Amino acid sequence: MFGLARYLNGGGLDSAFGDNGLVTTPLGDGVAPADALAIQPNGRIVAAGRDASGRFALVRYRPDGSLDRSFGDGGIVGTPIGSEAVAFGLDTRSGARIVAAGSTTTGDQTDFALATYQPAGKLDKHFGRTAL
Repeated sequence: MFGLARYLNGGGLDSAFGDNGLVTTPLGDGVAPADALAIQPNGRIVAAGRDASGRFALVRYRPDGSLDRSFGDGGIVGTPIGSEAVAFGLDTRSGARIVAAGSTTTGDQTDFALATYQPAGKLDKHFGRTAL
């Protein structure tokens, strides 16, 4: 489950964001932490990490904390990249594209993983290897 909180300058939760300053998004049963966050120029918030299935997970929110349902499948994108993948970094500055960086682990081997997404959350098949 991804969890976000927005605070005011004084340190209190911003009641205009989500449910009294807090937002949670279930991503299946099991552990699914958010490990990266970026704010797009249009104010949309993109969180990344992994879902319970071990895939890169991206979730996009509107500035008020509600899911941006125009992104992926109801605001959520899961991308299988090898086994036990997790996105640790995001870049939303490259035009309208979203770049997620992280790793994938199989057995005792951990590899670097990178994926690029189109504005609506669809995987950019023209970037790198397309055998995902």
